[in-house]
Amino acid sequence: MPVFEYSAFDIKGKRISGIVDAESAVSARQKLRSSQVYPVSVDEVSGIPRKAEIGFPPPGIFHRIRAPELAVMTRELAVLVGAGFPLAAALETLVFQTRLQPMKKLLAKIKDLVVEGNSFSEALSRFPAVFSPLYINMVHAGESSGTLEIVLDRLAEMTEKHEDLKGKIRVALTYPVFMAVLGTAVLFFLLTVIIPDIAKIFEDMGRNLPAPTRFLIFMSSIFKSFWWLMLFMISLAFFSAHRFKST
Repeated sequence: MPVFEYSAFDIKGKRISGIVDAESAVSARQKLRSSQVYPVSVDEVSGIPRKAEIGFPPPGIFHRIRAPELAVMTRELAVLVGAGFPLAAALETLVFQTRLQPMKKLLAKIKDLVVEGNSFSEALSRFPAVFSPLYINMVHAGESSGTLEIVLDRLAEMTEKHEDLKGKIRVALTYPVFMAVLGTAVLFFLLTVIIPDIAKIFEDMGRNLPAPTRFLIFMSSIFKSFWWLMLFMISLAFFSAHRFKST
């Protein structure tokens, strides 16, 4: 069943937005009016890739779902399934409970796929940008063994621990990265400002300098003449690394 994103006014005149599943845009508007919600715009949500596209991240809003949000959703779904809710009913409950629009739309799409006859793991595999192969395979194992609620609880715990570890790594790397940046800045200042002045003193003395000193003076002249090229190459490297990470 298609999912529609709407912008509307409630009975008190407050502007609201959300999603609703219906056969068509007309049915969606009628469904909203029956709930005393008066739609301004109703647009169908797209975002499920075809099976031939599995393995490539789907375009759209689903890239904005972060790991902590996924962990919360997984734990809530585990609680509902463990309480005896059918999977489709549990997903529908989460659709109406969550306030995050990207997660709300994702859950609505997954619920529709489950209602259409797909297994839960097959529905998750339609969104490889959100669910990792490990996540999908563990859900499949839980479905096959009848322990889906246990697997979901373990997945939520794994995701939380993974995010906690990432946070600790970020904190641990903050000081070394800061010192590396500061050291690079100091070295750049020495090579472009201090050493050229010292090199002039050696030139006036007319003495033969050791090879390491001559090399240092040569590097200083390179940095002083082409500092703009160095900055451009560093900026390009950071930009390339960011693009590589995002894909």
